[in-house]
Amino acid sequence: MSKLFHKSFMALSAGAFILAAGGVMTAVSVPSAWAQDEEEETANQSLSSAVATEVQKAYILASEEEKYAEAITVLDRLLASRGSSMTAYELGTTYELRASFKANLDNPNFTSILEDLERAADSGGLPTDRVRQIRFNMAQIYFQEERYPEAIRLLTEYINYQESVGEPVNANTYRLLAGAYIAQDQFQQALGPMENAMRLHRRENNPQKSYYATMNYIYSELKQESKRGDLLVEMINIWPEEEQYWSQLAGAYSQADRDEDAAAVLELAYRAGIITEPSKILNLVQYFTILDNPYRGALLLEQEIAAGNLERDLDNLQLLAQAYNLSREQKKALVPLREAAQIAPTGELYYRLGQILFADEQWQESVDALTEAVNRGGLEARDIGDAWLLIGNAYYNIDTNSEAQRDRAIDAWNRAQNYSNSRSAASGWISYVREVRRVEQNQDRVERLQREEAFKSERRRCQTNLEIFERLGNSSGFSQEDANRCETILDAEWSNGQIVLADGSTAVAVEDIE
Repeated sequence: MSKLFHKSFMALSAGAFILAAGGVMTAVSVPSAWAQDEEEETANQSLSSAVATEVQKAYILASEEEKYAEAITVLDRLLASRGSSMTAYELGTTYELRASFKANLDNPNFTSILEDLERAADSGGLPTDRVRQIRFNMAQIYFQEERYPEAIRLLTEYINYQESVGEPVNANTYRLLAGAYIAQDQFQQALGPMENAMRLHRRENNPQKSYYATMNYIYSELKQESKRGDLLVEMINIWPEEEQYWSQLAGAYSQADRDEDAAAVLELAYRAGIITEPSKILNLVQYFTILDNPYRGALLLEQEIAAGNLERDLDNLQLLAQAYNLSREQKKALVPLREAAQIAPTGELYYRLGQILFADEQWQESVDALTEAVNRGGLEARDIGDAWLLIGNAYYNIDTNSEAQRDRAIDAWNRAQNYSNSRSAASGWISYVREVRRVEQNQDRVERLQREEAFKSERRRCQTNLEIFERLGNSSGFSQEDANRCETILDAEWSNGQIVLADGSTAVAVEDIE
């Protein structure tokens, strides 16, 4: 309990009684809510001269000299010496006043204070309004002492009575009751009192963040996102510079499945320079992705990284690559993904990089990335199998007619066969390449036989034509050029699938000899 409350408590208590001095009744000034109407004042609601003298002495010690302990001692002696003969009003007043003095001690004993207030309220001599105020003060102390059920009981009684007689209840009283319910996680019970508090608070035209924060908290716990959204809009209009309200409004919209509104709120705050925290900027990027506008998110992310507002770290590079990839901008995705892969602790990003390069038909680059992915480690077994399968396919696609590339591909596919998820596909590719080789070998054998037979047939033809040329000369229709070619063919031999000429040169087919 603050000193301000202590002194206010003491002043209210002290003003509730009438001092008798020299036969003249002197009323101590008090707030009108505490004072009794003159017609209600009766003889039994006043202090006798003897009691008033001691009470006045205690009051002066406390109010003028701030000697609260001494003031308490005076009242203790009074109760000890005259308690049995004091009227109910005198007892109630004395206990109430002693409670106020105890509240002003450096280390107040709130249990003792509550006992005095309870005695004052139960004395039977105090006016109803005063008893009601005492019990309200007790509720505040119970709240401070975290004795929330007692605080709720007394506050509810106070509010119900005030409402029943048409007397006003201020906003803070409703808020105090709501706070007691909140402290016990009874948010549904806190809702009504806090909404009443807000209704009254708005009329004051002096908005305080504490009221709005409490109402916001209750709506959040009850998942009343629509009401919470309206409240946060009001809060933003009052305190537009408060970044947390913008973020909370975006969160409320998101919880209500209003992602477009959430993104719009964050973007507005971002463009106004209110949102500058990296995490909030990244939230905006992710909203763009959720709303099927990943390219916009990628541009924002790249801009913030370039400006130095966001770190060029692994997470942000991955997010940038993902945004470009979702935008079907694979080539732009390669730059941040390659950079991220280089600093990643595992081969997972190299695996993703290899897949994108493969899809872009960059075969050798895909082989390099996928091989690094396997070597760096950290992949699941199925991903390792798929990586070897893709490596084999990339090798084969580099040059489908190259035996060296085929051998590299088969080696990779053999590795892929060690993993259940890629075994069937790898086996199929190996069988396919082997069949291509078999067909090519058979075709080559047939073609060699055909070329050999054509060479032998041409030799026979040349032998016959030369004999005719020797007998008939040019009249045979066989030119000297033809004769020279035939002599070259007759001087040649068939060896290892090709024609070897007399000068050592070779020809694949007889048609190649001029």
